[in-house]
Amino acid sequence: STQSTWGLKRTWAGVPQDLRVAFDQLVALTSPRNGFSQMREALKSAVAPCVPFIGIYLTDLVFLAGRRSGANSGTGAAKSQQPESPAANKQTLTQLLAQLRSFQSIGHPKPTSCPGLFAGVSAASNILSSDELYDQSLMREPRESEGDGSRMAAFPSARTLV
Repeated sequence: STQSTWGLKRTWAGVPQDLRVAFDQLVALTSPRNGFSQMREALKSAVAPCVPFIGIYLTDLVFLAGRRSGANSGTGAAKSQQPESPAANKQTLTQLLAQLRSFQSIGHPKPTSCPGLFAGVSAASNILSSDELYDQSLMREPRESEGDGSRMAAFPSARTLV
């Protein structure tokens, strides 16, 4: 969900509506807004086996560590909260670890051979940088000049502007 991807208006216009709706739902689900609130709600009703997004728990642990040390470098709600007692921090930490442990207590089936999945994981390991994504997006949809509608195929990439 980078700017290089969202800027492909003609490409997005060609994506079937049902796939676009599913994609938008996944983007909303994985959004870090409001402390991953949508993901947290989805995990509450998740049917096991489920592998939760570990980033939620790491974010919570960092927040608790900062609160325990008295650091006031948070933003938004973190700044406005009053320091909690060590007992409250310990209880919150215990609840957090219990949630994480609950996902580990359920047996997960052994993965079966799934060539499509492994090919996707392998392809994901070759992630492009922001500059490469930008260059790819320009090859896919060259920018149009605002005045005459002509395409600017040789539009400079982000890295040449730095």
